[in-house]
Amino acid sequence: MLRTVASRVSMRSRERKLQLFFELIEPGPETTVVDVGVTNAPFGGGSTDNFFEALYPWPERLTGVGHTELERQVAGGRGGQRAFVHELCRVSRRVFVTTPNRWFPIEVHTLLPLVHWLPAGPRRRLLPFGDVLDPLSAKDLAALFPYRVRVINTGMTLIAVGPA
Repeated sequence: MLRTVASRVSMRSRERKLQLFFELIEPGPETTVVDVGVTNAPFGGGSTDNFFEALYPWPERLTGVGHTELERQVAGGRGGQRAFVHELCRVSRRVFVTTPNRWFPIEVHTLLPLVHWLPAGPRRRLLPFGDVLDPLSAKDLAALFPYRVRVINTGMTLIAVGPA
C-alpha cells in the first residue's frame, strides 16, 4: 500500500517537473537534451523510471546517461558534485537540475521519515547507501553552480534552472 501511494506521489511530482521543464526551458525539435541519472527500468506499471524519456516529444534529440556511470564521480561529497555540475554548465547552454529536498521529511528513495537528517555515521550504519544519501538544501544546491541559478522548491524536490 505504501509503495502504491509513493508511486502516485512520485508520478505527480515528475509530471510537475516535466511541466516546469517545458515552461522554463522551452525546448523544441532542435533542442538537444541530456538526461542524467536515468535507470534502465521501463516506464509504466507503477514505475516512474524513464518517465522523461517515455514522454519527451523529440526522442531522437535525447541522450540518457545512467546514474551507475556517475556514482563514482559524485559520491565524493560536495566537491565531486560541484565538479560534476560545473561540467554540466560548461557543456550546456541551459541546465534544469532536480534533486530531493533535504528539508522534506520523507527520504524519497527509502520512504523512511527523517532518516536523511541523521548524522553521517548512524546513517551509514542503518542504510546500505547511507554514505551517498545526503540530500541538498536550496542553498546547497545553488552553491554547486558556477553562476546564479533560480532554485524552485516544490516540496519534495528542488529544481535549479540556469543561468538565471
